[in-house]
Amino acid sequence: MKAYLKFLYNKYFLATVVFLVFMLFFSENDIFTQLDRKSQLEKLNKDIDYLKSETEGMSQTLDQLEQDPEMVKKIAREKYHYKQADEDVFLITQDTIYQPAQ
Repeated sequence: MKAYLKFLYNKYFLATVVFLVFMLFFSENDIFTQLDRKSQLEKLNKDIDYLKSETEGMSQTLDQLEQDPEMVKKIAREKYHYKQADEDVFLITQDTIYQPAQ
C-alpha cells in the first residue's frame, strides 16, 4: 500500500498527470475541440464531393451547349421563356391551377 502511495507522490508521475489533464481538457486543442473539428472536416469533405459532381455535370452541360445549337434553344425556352416570332408562350404555375375544394 505504501508503495502505491509513494508512486502517486512521485513528482514525475504528478507532472505527467497534470500535463495529460491539461492537454485533454483545458488546452485550446482539447479532445472535444478535436472531435468537433473532425466532424466539421467530414462535413466539408462531403460538400467537396457534392460540388465536384455538380461541377462535372455543369461542364457536361457546357460542352453540350457549345456543340449543339438545339440544346441552346431548349435551355432558352425552358429556363428563360424565350419564344420564336410566330409562337405564343403560356406559363402555368402551381398557383393558377384550379384545385377543387375538398
